[in-house]
Amino acid sequence: MEDRRDRLRELGELLRRLRKDAGLTGKELAQLAGVAQPTISRMETGRLLPTPETVEQVSAALNLDQQTRETERPGSP
Repeated sequence: MEDRRDRLRELGELLRRLRKDAGLTGKELAQLAGVAQPTISRMETGRLLPTPETVEQVSAALNLDQQTRETERPGSP
């Protein structure tokens, strides 16, 4: 169970870094992705495991291609 929480936390940290690198606020990213702002907040704090659909929406809003998604995966070298 602890491993899952650690991975969610890592995912959240990655999302926050990518969002900030893109120069977006949580609210702006949520609007671009078509999700609620609290969804972005909960993902960034590791309190929400996003659905594959949400991951796709957020990735598209951040203009991440498939290769970037694979290399930026939490826990990857």
